Formats: sequence, structure tokens, C-alpha cells
Amino acid sequence: MEKLYFSPPDGPTMYDALDEVLRLIRSGDGAYWRAGAAHGSVAFTKVKDSPTFALMLTRFGFYVEAIFTEIVDRRRTRVAYVPDANLGRAEVAEPWAGQNTMRIPRDFCLTREQCAEAVRHFCETGGRDPRVNWVDSDDTGWDTNADN
Repeated sequence: MEKLYFSPPDGPTMYDALDEVLRLIRSGDGAYWRAGAAHGSVAFTKVKDSPTFALMLTRFGFYVEAIFTEIVDRRRTRVAYVPDANLGRAEVAEPWAGQNTMRIPRDFCLTREQCAEAVRHFCETGGRDPRVNWVDSDDTGWDTNADN
């Protein structure tokens, strides 16, 4: 399989460091995950179409976007999948990512352990963990941009 890399919220890229990434997901403090860009990503290569898991710690747990290149209407396009627990979008966190506030419902968050297992599955198989209800973010009817 291709080389795994982790781009942390702040600091140098880590290569082939799955155990360290899982440790940071399970026990990294909030200050770590809020530093710099306030999110990290796990991917196999730094190529434009590489599958990527973007991770952001919220007060509910980890907001995860599983981003894959797929064929849609006979064209290659990037599709972002999010976990959806279908809780009614009642509770919303507003964390910062980069320089923007986002609106993340509890529905789209995984516990630390669920996130670690989803990342492990991605790193071992290149796919989405089937134990998580992944949905195309465009199909949720939710805009994570707090400015809208």
C-alpha cells in the first residue's frame, strides 16, 4: 500500500505513524486539536485525488469527513462523506477550522474510540468503516458554514 501520512493541526507531517495518530485521536488534549488549522488529515499520498480522512475535535467528539474521488455523471469528482447518527440536528457545536467558524451537529460526530477505529479501518483497507453510517455530505441538507 502507499505511504500513509498524517498532517496534524499544527506541526510537521508524520509519515507511517498510525499508532501515534490513533494515540492522538484517543487521548490528545483539546489544545492539540485546536492548534494551528484546528484539524488534521490522514491520507496515503499527497496527490490531489488521494482518499483523505479530515478530523476535527468538537465538544461532541470528532467530526470526520471521508473524502474520496468517485465517478459521478461520468466525471471524476471529490465526494465528502460524514457519519450521520440521525439525531435530529438538535445540538450544534461551532468550532473554528482555519479562520472560519463551522456549524457541526452532534449527529456528524464520532466518539474518540469510534473515530480511532474508523481511521484504523481506512488505513488498513483504504475504505470507509462499515460500522459507521456514512452519508454524502451533500445529501444531509446541512451547511457547516456558519456564515450562511
